[in-house]
Amino acid sequence: MARTRVKNSNLKQLLNEQKQLLARFLQLTLAQAQFIASDDTDALMQNLELRAQVMDQVNALRPELVALLAEQADDTSIRGLREQTGQILQEITEKDEENRAAARERLEFFQAEIRRVGKTRKGVGAYIKGTEIFSSEFIDECK
Repeated sequence: MARTRVKNSNLKQLLNEQKQLLARFLQLTLAQAQFIASDDTDALMQNLELRAQVMDQVNALRPELVALLAEQADDTSIRGLREQTGQILQEITEKDEENRAAARERLEFFQAEIRRVGKTRKGVGAYIKGTEIFSSEFIDECK
């Protein structure tokens, strides 16, 4: 019985740590939307690096969590922590989908801008080539 309590205590501690890490991951995910909207690529890249670090920490907990969960006694507080973690993961998933859609939208906007600039460049180039016909030499010869 005492051994089960110790395992459940360790499991609760690991689940709380996982929950805190996932809450941090969610904060970083929410911040991404601002960076995408403001086209702040430097901040976005830094945010993505931080997210990767947090996810590495979450993944480091996984083997021990899996082992303790396999031996777990039925405990309502553990069930509650797992449900809270699941809710955070759901929020992360939803926000990540929104962020991906916003990033795709920004990408399409910039691709359209690049195409527009390319067309403008071609037009300006054609204009310049067309005006070369009327160079100063031609005008001087006409006088």
